Amino acid sequence: MTLIKQDKFIMELSYFIVSLHENQCYLGRCRISAKREGAIEKYDLSPREFSDLYITGQKIVRALRNLFSPDLFNHFEGGNKNPHYHEHLIPRYSSVRIFDGHTFVDENWGENYTPYDRNFSIPDETFFKIREAIKKELG
Repeated sequence: MTLIKQDKFIMELSYFIVSLHENQCYLGRCRISAKREGAIEKYDLSPREFSDLYITGQKIVRALRNLFSPDLFNHFEGGNKNPHYHEHLIPRYSSVRIFDGHTFVDENWGENYTPYDRNFSIPDETFFKIREAIKKELG
């Protein structure tokens, strides 16, 4: 699956854009990206941006809990390959989840989310159904 940025788009807020991560081995994994250039890490964010990040995270977590009932979340801020502030919001599951007839298993439950299956794939149609379910849940 080769997705363009628009295919992954979920929502835009004042200071952030939320998108669905292209690898859905963790069902509902999202990315929250700063809109402002020059924001490389969390501590580069202004107080307003930081507040918007908090509100954005709350909205996404609530939506994912309602949709997929993750047991907890991991949050990762790397910036190693993309030196621009973004956060990966990674739902974690202690048991199997099924969505659109596809089985999602958190192979690393109880451990760090990495390494994960970078070759995991689902049909584009299922990816878009996940994205649309999240968008709908967000209202």
